[in-house]
Amino acid sequence: MRIGIIGTGVIGGMLARAFGRLPDGQVTIFNRSVHKAEAIQRECSRIRIADSLPDLIATCDLILLCTRPADAMDVMKEIGPRLQPCQTLATTISQVPISVWEQQTTARVAKVIPSVTQNVQSGVVLICYGSRFEGYQEPFEALFGRIATPFIVDEEQLRISSDLASCGPAFLAHILTQWSIAASRVGDLSQAECEYILSHMLIGVGELLKSGYALSEIIRRVAIPGGITQLGLESLGNDVQEVFVRLHQTTSTGHPPKMAANSGNS
Repeated sequence: MRIGIIGTGVIGGMLARAFGRLPDGQVTIFNRSVHKAEAIQRECSRIRIADSLPDLIATCDLILLCTRPADAMDVMKEIGPRLQPCQTLATTISQVPISVWEQQTTARVAKVIPSVTQNVQSGVVLICYGSRFEGYQEPFEALFGRIATPFIVDEEQLRISSDLASCGPAFLAHILTQWSIAASRVGDLSQAECEYILSHMLIGVGELLKSGYALSEIIRRVAIPGGITQLGLESLGNDVQEVFVRLHQTTSTGHPPKMAANSGNS
C-alpha cells in the first residue's frame, strides 16, 4: 500500500519512520516546512517528499492527515475533493468527529491514534472506523499490525482509550519518575540509581506480559500473603484508583475536576 503522510511533526514523523523502515514500505510525505520533511528523508532515504498536496494525493492509496488541528480544515478543503472512493483518509486528530471528515470527501475515513511506542514498532495503535469502511478493515488492520497492535474502538470510547494507549507511556513514565524520587528520599540510593532499577524492572514486566502473564498473575506470584509486598499493596489502599479516576476526568473535560470542599471548613 502506498502511504502518504501530511504533516511531519511528532506524530506524522514517527509514522513516516515506522512505515519507512518496513522493507516494502512506500511512503510519501508532505510538510509546509520542507526542511522537516528533508530531515526525515535523511533518516530513511526510501521516503519520497511530495512536491505538493495534489502530488501526494495522486500517488498514494492511504493518506494520513497528521497536521495540527488548527491547520487540518484548510488542508482538508484542498485534498477532500481530490480524494477518490477507492482511497483511504486516516486522521490522527481525535477532536473532530468522523462525520465531519466524511462530509468533506468520498474516500473511506478512519481515525488512527498512535503512540510513542510505535517508534520501536510496538504498543497499541487505536483505530476508529467511519461509515464507509465495510469490507476494508482487514487490510487496514494488517498494515498497522506491522508497526503495532491494532485495537478497534467506537468513537465514544476514543478518549478513555487514548488515555491508556497514547497518553499512557507519559503517565507511566511520570509515575516511575516520582517513585524514583520518593525512593531516594527514604533510602540510600540516588534518584538516578532508583530510576535505573525501575526502568529495567519495567522492561522485565513487559517481557513477562509478552510471554503470556496476566497482570493479576504477576501480582499473585510476587505478593505472598503476609509478606512485605502484600503489606505494600495494602498501604496503597484505594488511593491509586482515585488518582486515575481524577486523571480520566481531567482528560475528558480538558480541565482538572473541582475538588470536594472539606465539610469541616466554614
